[in-house]
Amino acid sequence: MKKNKFSMKKFFLLFKFLLKLIVSSKKKNSLKLKNIYCDKIFIKSNKINIFKSISITESIKFNKNSNKLNSLIEGDFIIQNKITKNKKINILLIAFSNELYIAEFFLKLGYDLNVYFYDLKIEKNKLNPEILNKIQSTFIEDDIRNFNKYFDKSYFDFIFLSRGGIERFHYLEFIKILNELRKILSKEESLILTHVNNIFFYTRHLIEAEKRDISISKNIDNEKLTNENRDYDYLNLYCSNLHNNEEDYLKDIKNYLKIFNREIKTTWLLKFINKQKLNKDDISAISASHTKNYSRLKEIQEVSNSAELFSTYFHSNKNEKLYICSYIKIKKN
Repeated sequence: MKKNKFSMKKFFLLFKFLLKLIVSSKKKNSLKLKNIYCDKIFIKSNKINIFKSISITESIKFNKNSNKLNSLIEGDFIIQNKITKNKKINILLIAFSNELYIAEFFLKLGYDLNVYFYDLKIEKNKLNPEILNKIQSTFIEDDIRNFNKYFDKSYFDFIFLSRGGIERFHYLEFIKILNELRKILSKEESLILTHVNNIFFYTRHLIEAEKRDISISKNIDNEKLTNENRDYDYLNLYCSNLHNNEEDYLKDIKNYLKIFNREIKTTWLLKFINKQKLNKDDISAISASHTKNYSRLKEIQEVSNSAELFSTYFHSNKNEKLYICSYIKIKKN
């Protein structure tokens, strides 16, 4: 009875997602989704692929439920970029902590996997042994800047980079690393998918900065990283390619900041919200709130000449933090 009850719960959950997909809207360059794991998602996909990705995501057990959002987007990317399944594919996961959901997603699509886990520290005892037994796995504990020590030729079908891994690096250094990683993609159709910030801040740091008139970077706490292995000047992306136009993108950001600020009521955000229209310089100022470095905002062509925007999402966490983030797809050439 308990199993049937669980199955019915999953059925109704998927039915609810299906209803949301039916009323979702098609933009010029993307599909717009609301209230599916976050407030709003723009993604270069279709409703069939999205529902497949949701269905698989809901069948996966996560260490953190917040990774369901990542799985939905990364899973859709996997579905869209099919590779022949009659051979083992090689994937590289950079800074994914103790999460195996990407490997599990591939397995549920019938792939035979050789997975390289690359991070500063990997807690193997926290990785699901049931999934590990189904894949060939290699663990590398090192700085990703040293990847040439381990890979000296084209090898990977897919490379995935987490947002936490990117926040370790100064934006110029990350761009260099990202483009060097293209060299170890195995063939023309091989791809990198990287998770990046557009705008990210903690509410308490905005409030503290207003009271003390100090740089927010003096107080910011990263979710996973320590002072010894992070750089406050990490990359922020400026790209409106999934919106109808740049004006729509800026309007979306302004409206989202306005909704977020109704509860926290910071005067720092009001100076942007009260403007008739935002511009790129405003986004640069908002993105630089942690460091006062206005140069960290980069357009997608500045990241890589083979980069393409795959998804952008809007998400906040109980008025404690706000993030607008994107996924960039990068080709070998």
